Amino acid sequence: VKEAREQMQSLSRRTDAAVEEMEKAQAGEKEARAALSGVLGDYKGLEGLHIDQTRDLEAIRDLHSERVSQCSSLRSRVTQLERLCNDVQSIMGPTPSGGYAAASPP
Repeated sequence: VKEAREQMQSLSRRTDAAVEEMEKAQAGEKEARAALSGVLGDYKGLEGLHIDQTRDLEAIRDLHSERVSQCSSLRSRVTQLERLCNDVQSIMGPTPSGGYAAASPP
């Protein structure tokens, strides 16, 4: 009977220790889940930021394209004005001071 009682007490202590370990493991699992939830939240936040930045980059690219087109158009107009100025200068001729006259065409 004494030996059986000792075995029961030993079993009871081991059971208590196992329950304590299980409770620690469950607490650790809860902490791990909370940490994972935080990481997932951070990831979703970064994903949203990435989407916003991608939209911003696309808008910048579109604006850049528009500006390049405007520059090309302006370059073409400048070339036309240079030709027109050259035509006017060839019609008017140089003045004695080396400039060009502002008289009416002949």
